[in-house]
Amino acid sequence: MRMLLYPLPTTSRDHLHTSLVDLTNRVSNLRSSHGQARDRLTDYIEWASTAGTMLRTQISPPEVDRLVWTPRYQFLASKVGMLYPDLENSGLHHVLNAELADRFDDFTAAHQALARRIKTWSRPGTFVAFDTNVYIEGDKLEELDVHGLLGLTSPDGPVTLLVPMTVVDELDNLKKSRDAHTRWRALYTTAVLHRVLKADPAKPAPLHPDTLSVMVELLPDPPGHTRLQIADDEIIDRVAKAQVLAGRTITLVTYDTGQALRAGIAGLEANRLPNAGEDDPEPPPRPAKAKAQSGRN
Repeated sequence: MRMLLYPLPTTSRDHLHTSLVDLTNRVSNLRSSHGQARDRLTDYIEWASTAGTMLRTQISPPEVDRLVWTPRYQFLASKVGMLYPDLENSGLHHVLNAELADRFDDFTAAHQALARRIKTWSRPGTFVAFDTNVYIEGDKLEELDVHGLLGLTSPDGPVTLLVPMTVVDELDNLKKSRDAHTRWRALYTTAVLHRVLKADPAKPAPLHPDTLSVMVELLPDPPGHTRLQIADDEIIDRVAKAQVLAGRTITLVTYDTGQALRAGIAGLEANRLPNAGEDDPEPPPRPAKAKAQSGRN
């Protein structure tokens, strides 16, 4: 999970995987070379430039930094202008060998993690994510008819309920709510999620132990991830990135009109649930206030 990359909406998961495998093979060849330090350094800088160019349109800038533009790269790049004798006698081989080994390990881990995720998220079924308010205002999680909620009369596989870590944190905060129902529902929901996921939070688990019809899967924050300031935006962002990685449409269920509109803008399928009272007839208008007398009789 540490090296799992999320493709940008402009690319595809398969294209990213192909790029990672290609760059892994190239850096593997560099590791096995035994030329002069100057030649090996030049080849490494060229590989890093190629890697950055290939990946900058496929993954986020922080992920490119983590994979390619490492502190050791900055050090090695600063040595390119050294005179030949000084470069050959500088012990640069040791630093370069360490960097090439790390790049090979990280790129290998990245394409293997992506391949595993593509395999597991290519299974038949439907993917859905709930806004935080669904856990509070809807039916209790264990009693919720997820298939009915999504209108799945003949599902082609299990429903995978994706739970962004932001939602878990919001539920944890709602445990301190002054509203008794909100407080209890937050306590109940987090207890259910913990029971379902505690064995291995990195793997999906059945919501009910006797059936695989609904699987719960946590969406953790990527390493070094900085959350958006508004929680609603963060939830949309995490689900939208998961949609690209899943290679299929993900439905966001919410009671909020604003959140449903945000989901649609981000390319998600939005399912806005009706709020209590919104279909009631319009109440009669309030009686007009009597005009104040302008003078005395």
